[in-house]
Amino acid sequence: MSRINNRMVEKIQKSASESLSEQVYQHLREALISGDFVPESKISTRTVAAQNGISVMPVREALKRLSAEGALEVEAKRAYRVPKLNPKKAADLFEVRAILEAAGAAAAAKLISPAALSQLDLMCDAAEEAWHNGDVGAFLRLNARFHRAVHAQSGNSFLADTVDMIFVRTGPLLGLAIGKIVDQADWENDHRKLVQALRSGDSAEAGRLMEQDAAWGMGLFRSVDWPDKRVPVSAA
Repeated sequence: MSRINNRMVEKIQKSASESLSEQVYQHLREALISGDFVPESKISTRTVAAQNGISVMPVREALKRLSAEGALEVEAKRAYRVPKLNPKKAADLFEVRAILEAAGAAAAAKLISPAALSQLDLMCDAAEEAWHNGDVGAFLRLNARFHRAVHAQSGNSFLADTVDMIFVRTGPLLGLAIGKIVDQADWENDHRKLVQALRSGDSAEAGRLMEQDAAWGMGLFRSVDWPDKRVPVSAA
């Protein structure tokens, strides 16, 4: 918990424009996406509040939201736990994600702005640097932001929000699995190719590449000998 809360202490500010509850919620979501919490980690309302110098109320509200979304489970004494998501359920979530993301990327290819394309290029650079530096948490955060940025250009906010929540729910398990991944070359090429397809306005190719990208996770978690099998990575 200390690594996560130190990051939260730096970022959570008593802002009039954004409630403390919303800030706690967003930073806990990022921690889940990054694999900072492993499955079955316990999260205490009072501990998070004390370590961030805030009252328990905004923390409780944030944790309730995450629980309602399926990202956390409620335990006794106002404690929460990261679900023990088994590989079958993770694979099912990735299957849904593949379908939605294909549609989102295809739509984005028709609408994406030059500024958004430039941002995607920068995200690819940053994610590659994080991977080569061995910073798994940063890699997972940047990967999720890349996908979020693509779907933000789709014109369908419901699709973007749904995909984002799948990232939140699969992050803790993916954070464990990604340590078994040994080859990032395919991932780099797939994201670069996706940006090229978006830049050229090729909806069919953008959809195909994004579906392939998300389907990698489905294949990983359906591997019979997971998590010991070492597999190449095409996306996360």
